[in-house]
Amino acid sequence: ASSFFILIRNIETNKVSHAFYIDGGEHIPSAIADELPANSLTAWILNHSLPLLFDDLSHQTAFLKQLGLQPHRYGSDTIPRSWAGVPLFDAEARTIGVIAIQDSRPYQYDQQTIEFLYQVASHLSLGVQKVALFTAEKTARRTADTLREVARVLNTTLDPDEVLEVILGELQHVLSLIHI
Repeated sequence: ASSFFILIRNIETNKVSHAFYIDGGEHIPSAIADELPANSLTAWILNHSLPLLFDDLSHQTAFLKQLGLQPHRYGSDTIPRSWAGVPLFDAEARTIGVIAIQDSRPYQYDQQTIEFLYQVASHLSLGVQKVALFTAEKTARRTADTLREVARVLNTTLDPDEVLEVILGELQHVLSLIHI
């Protein structure tokens, strides 16, 4: 059975922010934890910003050991034999995630698979960046609206209680948006 996953991490916290996992054609919710095992194949890609390709994990144990890696199962009890993964990059060429596929059968992937995954990763990275830009723009717009409202109140009243009430109300609204 084949499996596919996409993982996005938060650059500042280095924690998984989004993960999508399909195993045998079925979506597996929450298959990947917030923190990856340090010796996982996915963590290696995140740390080295390079692809990995394994023809048969069961016969490449010496190479895995040399890299300090241990394959981990996500979602299914099936042990992967073939594995291919590539990094996802943001606009500053920082590694923000991984896209990978695995199969219980050996010799399922090759260099063309890596090239294909890079193509998919490129398109996916653009989408992630657009979402990040949209979120930043929305936050900036809300901040500007808040500053305009505070300035309006300051220009129309000298009542310190009313000014403080508006500032606190706007601040509470902005903080609630940040934590959503």
